[in-house]
Amino acid sequence: MQRVTIFLICLLCTFISSKLFALDIIEFGAKGDGKTDNTQAFQDAIDACAQAGGGIINIPTGQYLIKSHLTLQHNVTLQGQWVAPPTISRLDSSKTELPYLDQTPLAGTVLLAVENENQPDNQPFITMKTNSTLKGLTIYYPNQGHNNKVVEYPWTIASGAGDNMSIINVLLLNPYKGVDFGSRATGRHYINGLYGAPIFKGLYVDRCLDVGRINNVHFWPFWREAPDTIKNFTRQNGEAFIFGRTDWQYVDNCFAIFYKTGFKFIEGKEKPPYHGGGNVLLNKSGGDMCQYAVLVEQVQGHSGVSFTNSNIFGTVLIKPENHGPVKFTGCSFFGSDSSNEDTPTASIQSAGHGPVMISNSHFIKLSTAHRGKPYIIADSGRISVIGCTFADMNTPDERSPSHIVLKTYVKAARIVANEFFDPMRIQNHAEGATVIESNLSGTQHINMPLKE
Repeated sequence: MQRVTIFLICLLCTFISSKLFALDIIEFGAKGDGKTDNTQAFQDAIDACAQAGGGIINIPTGQYLIKSHLTLQHNVTLQGQWVAPPTISRLDSSKTELPYLDQTPLAGTVLLAVENENQPDNQPFITMKTNSTLKGLTIYYPNQGHNNKVVEYPWTIASGAGDNMSIINVLLLNPYKGVDFGSRATGRHYINGLYGAPIFKGLYVDRCLDVGRINNVHFWPFWREAPDTIKNFTRQNGEAFIFGRTDWQYVDNCFAIFYKTGFKFIEGKEKPPYHGGGNVLLNKSGGDMCQYAVLVEQVQGHSGVSFTNSNIFGTVLIKPENHGPVKFTGCSFFGSDSSNEDTPTASIQSAGHGPVMISNSHFIKLSTAHRGKPYIIADSGRISVIGCTFADMNTPDERSPSHIVLKTYVKAARIVANEFFDPMRIQNHAEGATVIESNLSGTQHINMPLKE
């Protein structure tokens, strides 16, 4: 028996060496039939790859049931067949019978997660370590929505504390909670091509003291079979992107639709150096048809957050506890969504102490429910609105008393060089310093001859 064991170990080492650390999960006994528990096969392959110095574990097309959870060790890549972010695609149900809510298998490389139903604070489905990568996979919870109820699962993917963890071309079809790169330190993380329909929380970043990069994340209702209870829960409770303490976070081409909150910025609650708000630079990113497209509780005092070239459909709320700058440049504000019935503003409410800077942006009210409300309400702090266009062309009974309201505790306001299609209406009650000048008013009524 001992000789056989030694022979198998030698054979495994030879196999690993001959494959240049590229392993096939099938060689470890995995079966993509949707029925066999593959937890041990996957973990054995991951551990063997890590012990050999790291490498790639290839996973062929199939439905791989994981009844427990996995730890993706240092320097290991778990790689499926997708080379671009996938959407949902189901196969012929007559070929396979699965013992789960949905009988039809999904295309590509699919991991089926079932552990920890209604235990959302338990072990994540996959815990990542330094230099580990998830690539080309779909992760699916086949029992989610059973009996039309929201099943609360732990985070699908989470940091185990470390640096340089990557998620590339992955579809999280229906997780309760998506990616947790915040509960433990996750420096220099890299996410590119993450699609999904997280039900409660999408992507959480905190405790990042070195530059993280997040590109091409698309949170959208990919799970077409989701019952109405799931959809309603997400609209009333869902948070797509949550950023705590993070330094120089680069976010590009990120999108969320039908959430309560699209982008949320919070204060890191840990002891130094992980306390305070974040420093996030966002480009071509925004929330669509969210109650709060952007919700700011706290950002980093000396740098804050900046949105550029972004579309924003939903209320922007900067809360009183915020002291850092919030900037919007070259953005389009489509107004508050009809799902946010209680908002007093048609676009932005600034109640914090930090400066809010809006420049070269475009405002319009798509929701008829909010056309009688001001675009911008500044309760306090500092605000500048420079070079923007307010393109309201409402009937007289839909017009709000004001485009912009400056309340008593505003310290400083600059409303300069803007264009108002309707006659400009600004309520200025600020006791601080204000400049309101060089604005164009009522430009929709200017009749110009057509150019020949």
